[in-house]
Formats: sequence, C-alpha cells, structure tokens
Amino acid sequence: MVAMGHCWWATYPLFASTQLAFPALSLATKWVSVFAVLSGFLIYRSAVSAIKSADGIREYMIRRFFRIYPVYAFCVLLGLVFGQYSGNPNAGSVAYFFSDLFMLSTLRWPADFANPPAWSLYVEVVFYVLLPLVLLLVGQKRIVTFCLAMIVVMLFADDQSRFFALWKYFLFGIIASELSPRLPSRLGMAGLVAGFLLVVVDFGGEKFDWAAAIGLGIKHVDTQTFGLGLGFGLLLAGLPHSKISGRVLSILPLQMLGVISYSVYLIQFFYIYASFPEIDLFVRAGSQDLYQHFSTMPPYSTWVLPLLFFPGCLAWGCLLYLLIERPGMIFGRKLVLRLRVAAAERARLNTGG
Repeated sequence: MVAMGHCWWATYPLFASTQLAFPALSLATKWVSVFAVLSGFLIYRSAVSAIKSADGIREYMIRRFFRIYPVYAFCVLLGLVFGQYSGNPNAGSVAYFFSDLFMLSTLRWPADFANPPAWSLYVEVVFYVLLPLVLLLVGQKRIVTFCLAMIVVMLFADDQSRFFALWKYFLFGIIASELSPRLPSRLGMAGLVAGFLLVVVDFGGEKFDWAAAIGLGIKHVDTQTFGLGLGFGLLLAGLPHSKISGRVLSILPLQMLGVISYSVYLIQFFYIYASFPEIDLFVRAGSQDLYQHFSTMPPYSTWVLPLLFFPGCLAWGCLLYLLIERPGMIFGRKLVLRLRVAAAERARLNTGG
C-alpha cells in the first residue's frame, strides 16, 4: 500500500481517479505506521528467543543484517548508477553516498538520503538493535509496563517529526505480541473486532483523529495518530484467535506479497523512475513542476494503477528478492549454522569429549 500510494503521489494527477475510488491510497504514512506495529509484534518474538544467550543475540543480529542490508546496499548502488547522488542538490556529494551506504542516517546525519522510502527503514534498524538491549535491561515480565510508560512519555513529548512519531507504533506491537497468548479466545475476538473498527474509523481522515481531539498527543500533518496504533495493536492481539482470518491471510498470493514486500518497498521509486523518466531525481517527486507536467497528460482510468501499472512494481520486487534478498538470507542462515557447529566443537573440546 505504501508503494502503490507513492505511485499515485509521484505522478499526480495521472492516477487521481484511483485515489478518488480508494481514498486510503493517499495515506501512505498511515500504512508505514501499520507496518511498524506489525514489526513490533513479530520482531519482539524473535528478540525474546534471542536474549536467552549471547549466541542467541549474535544469531539474531546476523539474521537481521543479512535480511536487511544486501537489498538496501544494492539499491544504494543502483541510486549511484542512476545519478541520484551526483545530480541531487540535497545529496550531491561523496559524503551523502557513504552516509547512505553505511546507514548513517540512523544517527540522523545527514538528514537527507537518496531513496525516499528508506526514512522508515532507518528507524526500523535502530529498533532491531535496541530491542534485545531493552529486553535484557527491563525483562520480559515488565516489558508491557515499560512500553505503556514510554507511550505516555511520547504523547507528552509529541512532535511533528515523523521519525519520532513512528516509535510509538513499535511499542503498540510489542504490547500486542506479549498480551495475545494470554487473552481468552472471546476477549481476543472482541479485541480484533474493536481494533478493526478503530482502524477503519482512523482511515476516515483527519477529522476522525479522536485521540488528538481529547488531548492524546498532537494532530500530525502526516496522519500518524495514536488511534491507529491502539486500533491495529488490538487487531493484532486478537488475530491469532480467529481461525478464519488465519486461513484468509495464509492464501498463496498474500504469502507471496509478504515474502517480497521488503524488496518492493526499496525498489518502488526505481520502478516509478523507469516508467516516468521525467522524474529524473527522486527528491523532485511530488514537486509543483512535475505536477504541472503530469497535468498536461491524459489521466489514466481507475483500474490502470492496481491492475496494470503496479503489478510491474511487484514483478521487479520479486526479481530483486530472488537475486539479492533470498541469497542474502540463505547466506545468513548458513553463517549462523557454521557458528553453531563451531561453538559445539569448542564445547566438546573443552569437556574432553
């Protein structure tokens, strides 16, 4: 949904009819927030298993690195090839290229980067690194209390920064992940229904930001709301209690989308650029001059974006997954296996076996 929303936004108003038919298409930041809740829900479980030993933490970090970095680095190099550094007024130096290559934007320097969707990835990477440390310091028994306290602090310290605002969604996901197995089935189903309704209401737009209206944080211009985190957290906590939802979410097309989603996320702007080369620099996407240019072109029918144009982005994401992402994950798993074998051999020698 984020990638499809960017296809609409970067070429506006070519696909305007699609957004009119499906208004949630224009709420790309909300879909990023939804992903952050989901990430907190799932990655938390990996981190809980990892902190049981130093080897577990090392394996967790290795898997995360080879899951994330190979595709990311390939897209940075692709950006270099297609002039996203040499011609970019915000990232036009060797320093910016090396900052992107080594993810120095996770340290908030510099503030700009060549591939626009990477902004949330930098937050995600910091979350991956900090989560095991927080679990070690706080402990699993107190993690829900810790997350609730941090959400309260973030509401008092709320700011328009989309980087800061994204953090609370990971916490909602952690809470949902911890509470879900403890919920009775009926309570879980009630949470699923309530969460679904809250999410639907939240996607109604700014006027339905009930949390900001009662003083829970500020009203964000990019629609990152407290209500969305609460709603999707409740939905996730209840989802494992619904067998029907499990069957629906397990159908092959959705499984395939889940597998290639990260590759699609990073390749999306390259696909848009290849399809509309007048967007010579990604940072110019959505600018007034491009709006004027695309306004002179005949608009597309409602069905073109979801059924004709966007499947091409999925195809390139699938190719990137097969050529870069999947080999990287396989290498990471093999490295973990080698480390386990080496550790077992050391243990055998130490015990004289």
